Amino acid sequence: MNRKISDSDKTAAQNLRRIWEAKRESLGLTQEKAAESLGFATQGAVSQYLNGRTALNTDTTLKFASLLQVDPEDIKPELKILLDFVRSTKKENTSEQSQLSTRSEHNTLKLMDIYAKAGPSGFINNDFPDTIKSIEFSPEKVFELFGRKSLKGIEMINISGDSMSPAINPRDVVFVDTHNEFFDGDGVYVFSFENSLFIKRLQRVKGRKLAVKSDNSAYETFYIEESEMHDLRIIGKVIKSLPIKMVDFA
Repeated sequence: MNRKISDSDKTAAQNLRRIWEAKRESLGLTQEKAAESLGFATQGAVSQYLNGRTALNTDTTLKFASLLQVDPEDIKPELKILLDFVRSTKKENTSEQSQLSTRSEHNTLKLMDIYAKAGPSGFINNDFPDTIKSIEFSPEKVFELFGRKSLKGIEMINISGDSMSPAINPRDVVFVDTHNEFFDGDGVYVFSFENSLFIKRLQRVKGRKLAVKSDNSAYETFYIEESEMHDLRIIGKVIKSLPIKMVDFA
């Protein structure tokens, strides 16, 4: 049994009828097509709503609004307060999720595609495996470890070679500031030279050339002459390393 038709129901029916008459031709609608789209058993149900014989509930109002491409409150004005609240809540939730996603992105370090950064393929060493794919830090830890609010410009690589032991050992994770794409003073750099990738200490020496040094004494120092500098490509400067020590309890 349908509930009694109130004055607000009559106003809603009048609004629906007015919108229907204004838009049905441009939307190619008939009562039969509308009934099918709205999920009504017969076109008679559409007629009942259009003529105010059946009161529009919220669900039906939303369906008609979608069909006629109008806002639900254009049909039933009293829905505005409810719908404004729903839209506001949805917007706040979306904004919060976006902020969380952005914060997560800014606080997550991903594995550097070091070969892509180095340029053409053909590198002969294998000191950069992809053991760890990403690490996420809390905002507080980002500032504590790196002295900055976000990790923008910092990427990480894994190490397998021992040329920088004991400072950097195999399996360690190294954090690289990729803003440093040039030699800006002595330090540990990730760089390519003569089709090889390196993580070594670069030191300016007399004669305007660079000494390439390993912390492991088993590796000899070599030099990049001024005439060879065109073949040097700095990928980034190492700012931190994270030791990874595997302990077997078996």
